[in-house]
Amino acid sequence: MQAKFKPMPIGVDNFKELIEKNYYFVDKTRFIRELIDGQSKVTLITRPRRFGKTLTLSMLKYFFDIAKAEENRALFNGLNIERVGDRYMAEQGSRPVVFFSLKDIKTASYEDMMEGMGEVLRDLCGEFRYLLTSDKIAEDEKQFLQRIIDKTANRFEMQMVIKNLTTYLSRHHHRRVLLLIDEYDAPIQCAWEYGYYDEAIIFLRNFFSAALKTNPALDFAVMTGVLRISKESIFSALNNLMVSSVLHGRYPVVMGFTREEITQMALFHLETH
Repeated sequence: MQAKFKPMPIGVDNFKELIEKNYYFVDKTRFIRELIDGQSKVTLITRPRRFGKTLTLSMLKYFFDIAKAEENRALFNGLNIERVGDRYMAEQGSRPVVFFSLKDIKTASYEDMMEGMGEVLRDLCGEFRYLLTSDKIAEDEKQFLQRIIDKTANRFEMQMVIKNLTTYLSRHHHRRVLLLIDEYDAPIQCAWEYGYYDEAIIFLRNFFSAALKTNPALDFAVMTGVLRISKESIFSALNNLMVSSVLHGRYPVVMGFTREEITQMALFHLETH
């Protein structure tokens, strides 16, 4: 019997859309199991463009996120992570998740970079407006969030957004937070190209360090990027960073396709045409 045709998910980087529209999917949910079994506090996964970095982080968000947990559970029916047992599925919907991308911050000046950061942080904090009415959040903390949403925060406050947001979420939900950062290096590459690297690094070093170093609200973090920016320039304060590239690190096949996976795709294509 001929296999049922499934379209290839060209340009699809949202895990929920991929599953619900029945696109062809190479099951990478074993990565979730590997993270549960023993992740580093901060993991940086570097891959070339078009390797599925955003899709992978989207998959993690839908699995771990405490928001819409029951609804999202159905997305993993029949996948590897469900088949390996209840111990792993018990982690589904278990944490607040903060997920944002810096991929669109590709600007020719430091001022434009900061404007772009303001937009990203406004949209991110806007996802958690319920904190503005939480009885676990102090009034001055709510005012801080409101300034980010209104884009009236100063640059020091912008550096502290992720640290503070994870703190508020952890206190509200009584759970530590999973932090997902996509394309962390996009603004850094542009800063180097357009000559404002030193200014950008000062802001971004403080931004990342505040969120990732000695943050008791953080359970663990996964970051993606194209490049490994030198530890001395941006991650100098981090002693808890594990880097996984195509050739080195703990997760060599979590993104992109292995020879076996390519063969399976080719056979599926032949069977359905």
